[in-house]
Amino acid sequence: MRIISFLIFLLTTSTVFSQKVYHFDHMLETSYTLYKDSVKIKNRPFRTETTSFKRFILTNANTNSYFAILTEKDSLHYTLQFREQDKIKADVVLLKAEFNAANRITITCKYVLNNKNHFRYQVKNYEFVKLKDTLIDAVHLKQVTLKGLKPQKIEKKKLGQQFYLIDTTQLRNHVPILTNATAYEEWKSAPKALPNGLLKETYFKDFYGTLDSKETVLKYQKIEKSILISKNCTD
Repeated sequence: MRIISFLIFLLTTSTVFSQKVYHFDHMLETSYTLYKDSVKIKNRPFRTETTSFKRFILTNANTNSYFAILTEKDSLHYTLQFREQDKIKADVVLLKAEFNAANRITITCKYVLNNKNHFRYQVKNYEFVKLKDTLIDAVHLKQVTLKGLKPQKIEKKKLGQQFYLIDTTQLRNHVPILTNATAYEEWKSAPKALPNGLLKETYFKDFYGTLDSKETVLKYQKIEKSILISKNCTD
């Protein structure tokens, strides 16, 4: 990862036509927690302590085909992870002051990589299942889980479950932002399985029912920002 500086500038007509523009209209501030492991699971790093940190998710209410995640690198810099589902990705470091001031951020091709989802076939092995509604801090939330379809495979692979808690009274028209590629592919095949709204909390329980990770939205705000990437980056 390299530190890059973004210049704020007026784009010429030719520049706009040569670049793809990804517009963001909301930014979610979240608390993300990775929990200490109690059981070793094959092919997964063993965590010796619980860690929590803040991150910001940039979204577009009308599409979940792309998103960006900001985390604090140090007092002066953010790490920016941009993802276009099943197409491209880019990880860069930028100054906080420049990000906060800029409406348009250009990422050059040297930071752009292919982001193909090679596990799209897994859709046939998973499904979204609606659970009973729940309450958190007196807020009514819809609850859905993504789980495996085949009990024998779940047992053999020690597969866990992802849970989604949605507040349908806030951001009512916002499509669910799914950072997990398999969940996104499953949603494309059954978009009504997850209702629109504020995805208030997401958490993962491992095969043994132990909480592995959790992300909770603390607050959100409307924004007007765009990421620009040349259309020729992955040609």
